[in-house]
Amino acid sequence: LATTFTITLIKGETYLYQGDRDLDLTGSIIHAKNCKKIVVYSGAEQTFTPIACPTAGGANVLIEQSTPTNTLGTAFLLTPAPNMEKELLKVLATRNNTNVYVNGVLVAILNKGVSYEDYFSIPSFIKTNKPVITAYFGVGFCTNSQAYGGPFMVLVTPLEQAIKSSTIIAIASPPGVRKQYVQ
Repeated sequence: LATTFTITLIKGETYLYQGDRDLDLTGSIIHAKNCKKIVVYSGAEQTFTPIACPTAGGANVLIEQSTPTNTLGTAFLLTPAPNMEKELLKVLATRNNTNVYVNGVLVAILNKGVSYEDYFSIPSFIKTNKPVITAYFGVGFCTNSQAYGGPFMVLVTPLEQAIKSSTIIAIASPPGVRKQYVQ
């Protein structure tokens, strides 16, 4: 059900829009009049990943800054987090007839606002013929063999937007932290 409305904000104001219990706002588009700079966050108050495990106690609040359309891409590299048996991949199409390839295999042809979801457990290369938004979700407790933590969400930076070099300065780990990872 497509609904369009206008909100006028004064500098510093915020606006919260929430979908009802089962209303998924995936694919919603927000335009800022006169190209004003705004920040948009999206997420959920209580997310079970996978959805089939709502009684397992592995729900988290998932909030991420949304991706501006000028930073979308067509090539993504996903690497699973350590100690995770599997994670959930989600690719959201921004244009009709978007071909989605995972590790060279065509897995979906999507229309604007439609997403493809699947689990992955090995490093995966996502390639599309049109700009998309790609995210991965850490799977929460469902069985002891599936995960070692609560659900999380990461918006994946497209390879077209990747930095060419970086300097990493290692510091001493805080007490209780045995390992640190960089992805």
